[in-house]
Amino acid sequence: MYPSKIVTFFRHPVTKENMALLQEVLFQSEKQEERDSQLFQHWTLQSRVNRTTKTHDAVLKAVPIQVLSDRIYVIDSNPLGGFSRNDPADFDILVVKFVREQWPLSFLNSPAFLASYDWS
Repeated sequence: MYPSKIVTFFRHPVTKENMALLQEVLFQSEKQEERDSQLFQHWTLQSRVNRTTKTHDAVLKAVPIQVLSDRIYVIDSNPLGGFSRNDPADFDILVVKFVREQWPLSFLNSPAFLASYDWS
């Protein structure tokens, strides 16, 4: 239901189940929600403070690949930061809505579109 950054795929050593290691989104702040558009959404990936280095490290989670449902395109505004970054905002991402399903519906359901259409 929420965007995630896939790090790698692996086979669980005990269950032999195919797994994905990923970094899920933590939240979508009010400011990020306000910046959402018909084509993009803004999110922040999960991280936590590293007490030793005072940086923010990615929180990674292993899940069965069956829970992965849709492919999405995500733009990482700080891709060179890796899994450890200076600020939690460095984990902000821009999610491009799914072209085939979400783009047409977002335009057709847009209040501006509906208000501009001549229904007569």
